Amino acid sequence: MGGIYMRKYHLADVLTSLETLCAVILIGFAIGNVPVDYALWVFAAAELCDAFDGICARRWPYPNDGKRRWWRIYAVELDQLSDIAAGLACLLYVSWRVSLTCGLVVLITALVIGFSIQLTAKWPSARR
Repeated sequence: MGGIYMRKYHLADVLTSLETLCAVILIGFAIGNVPVDYALWVFAAAELCDAFDGICARRWPYPNDGKRRWWRIYAVELDQLSDIAAGLACLLYVSWRVSLTCGLVVLITALVIGFSIQLTAKWPSARR
């Protein structure tokens, strides 16, 4: 008898989807003037999902059974998009509900850190 149940290897996909859902909720919180306390909990949940989706994907990979799983074709890109969505949702919330100045500081800091990481990853001496 077939039923709807989740296997361990689905957990990474579920966590990535939950992170995206948290980003959407956070945007709704910014628009709906929801207090910062609630927004912090939603952002924390999104970050926990992000922290564990990669671990789960490595721990319980999909079986090599020849089945075509259309949602796994762009799994890495979807994970990166959900990370970006959560970050942008947080930035939107901070800019809209807290302060535009704080939002700009967060944005500039994130850009500097991101570019620094990209630069050092491509630096020849870093690839030893």
